[in-house]
Amino acid sequence: MTFSCQQVRKLVISRGTMLDAGYPDDDPAVRSLTEVRDEYRIQVGLATYLSEMLGDMERCVMQMCHLVWPDGRRVLGQGLPKSQRRQRCYTWLVWNGADMPYKVEAYLGGGHVAVRYL
Repeated sequence: MTFSCQQVRKLVISRGTMLDAGYPDDDPAVRSLTEVRDEYRIQVGLATYLSEMLGDMERCVMQMCHLVWPDGRRVLGQGLPKSQRRQRCYTWLVWNGADMPYKVEAYLGGGHVAVRYL
């Protein structure tokens, strides 16, 4: 079955919401959503997938981002080596795509936080 970008985005948001709520990574529903996401990511390629899922957040610098993995690991952009802090979120994720977080939080001015699920 082929899914559109919008359908996959909704599935990815559902998956992220389940992970945020404490569902384990090996839950059957989470696994099914992960399989659909992975199939779509292979179909369109990593660069296109990230561009579609991140939207305008792809231009955020890593210094302003937090990356979150299902196992609870968090990478704070401030803690990255200096050479990586100024990289765009999109570029950092493409280079480190083998170990993909499920959520990116970007801290924008005025206390606003933008969240994108991957």
